[in-house]
Amino acid sequence: MSGDQIGPTTLPDTPPSAGLSPIDRRLMFGSLPMPDMTTAVQRRIRAAVGLGYFADGERLPREADLAQSLGVTIFALREALSVLRDEGLIVTRAGRNGGSFVRSRQASRSLAVAELKGLSATELRDLGDWRHMLASVSAYLAAQRASESNRARLREYATQVGVATSPIEARRAHGRFHVELAAAAQSIRMSKAQFAMQEEFDWLFGLVLDDPRERQERSQSLLAIVEALDRRQPEAARSAADRHSVVTVQGLARLRLECIATDRMLSVEVSGPTLASELAQLTQDLLTTLTRLAKVCGPLLAKPTDGSELRARVASGVLTSLGDIRFPVHGMGVLADVGIVDGHPYWVDWWHRTQDGTVHDVTHVIDPSREDFYNYVDSEYMSYPREHRVPWAAGPYVDYGGVNDYTLTVSVPIVARGRFLGVAAADLLVADIEKQLAPWLAAIGVPCLFLNAEDRVVAANSVGHMVGDVVQSTTGYEEHPVGRFGWKILTKT
Repeated sequence: MSGDQIGPTTLPDTPPSAGLSPIDRRLMFGSLPMPDMTTAVQRRIRAAVGLGYFADGERLPREADLAQSLGVTIFALREALSVLRDEGLIVTRAGRNGGSFVRSRQASRSLAVAELKGLSATELRDLGDWRHMLASVSAYLAAQRASESNRARLREYATQVGVATSPIEARRAHGRFHVELAAAAQSIRMSKAQFAMQEEFDWLFGLVLDDPRERQERSQSLLAIVEALDRRQPEAARSAADRHSVVTVQGLARLRLECIATDRMLSVEVSGPTLASELAQLTQDLLTTLTRLAKVCGPLLAKPTDGSELRARVASGVLTSLGDIRFPVHGMGVLADVGIVDGHPYWVDWWHRTQDGTVHDVTHVIDPSREDFYNYVDSEYMSYPREHRVPWAAGPYVDYGGVNDYTLTVSVPIVARGRFLGVAAADLLVADIEKQLAPWLAAIGVPCLFLNAEDRVVAANSVGHMVGDVVQSTTGYEEHPVGRFGWKILTKT
């Protein structure tokens, strides 16, 4: 905002937000997250246990004291302790010497595996990016600001990772290293951000540190950071932190895929061509359903209508189809082109799956005067079928304002007498696609990538390629076309 004073007669005709992109507008004016003190307490205690501030078997402070220390109500604390008790992280005993006691060794791995499998591809990538940035900047600043005692503690923690006799010990030292690295940067905000990262994400690294050889390698990469700090070389410290973060996040991504794959079994011989064939069949099933929905809705869109009969047809088509599609469809419906439905410049009828069943989605704002207007008309899943009159798959893209996750949208044009009326479409969450294909990807013994028409990664078993990455070169890969949308499977030769 400029420093010029603007009087009543010089106010702009358009609001300041008019120049925002659709994504920026949704982020700016989207709903604020509600504070959840119970979850915050769970994460704080879990992080404290993971860092060893509470030892295995140690009694937690009295509830009243702990609630006061954390700045929460007794009710929120007890709710959090109840969840931690259900997870097996603590046990509560009655009596004079009773209380809540930590039992981290029994519960930590199963909790971490469940948490890792529950992360979507988007969440893991975003957390990895945040982890990477935080460690790099902390190392850069620490090379300029760290005290001798900071460097001594960092060297001690890095060494402990390599000599640890269990993943829990290694995880604890690894976490303390990064907390100390942020402290060595002499930044309060950096330290708070690092501890928040520890609460949300870093405790999962105990899974990566299961293998003693992995602990040795990670120890050496941490020591490389310390050596750069000793030499007061900020760029070298940043580079060493970069290398460590990339390798550990990639290891976590590989482990996540393996954990997901163990939940399902395959009875067929797995290869690149058979995976391409499976993907082609799944896609054809989905296109058949969307084409049927488009044919039902086409005649209704082609005549003047108030939309009520059209909504009934859409609901009938969606509700009878979602359960029959093998592809993990998150949502399905119809989007009309501008001015097609009487009295509605923009018109969407959308249904999505929830844990409780299929429900009507009313979250899309299609009033163009609103700041959070969902301008689907210019989206690729609408513009490509409009221009080419053929089905298309847009993505992977982050559906800001929708599911806020990496999404593929498959759309089929609705056309009557040569006039484009809209699309019948379905949303596929990339995380669900990955789960569907994980057994195949995990079983193929060579690096394997599922790419869209732009060579952008949808799913992969290669830890060097994550969802959304653009593959710059396919040299050394064998290509297996899926037969739709320019999709392809690549396997390393």
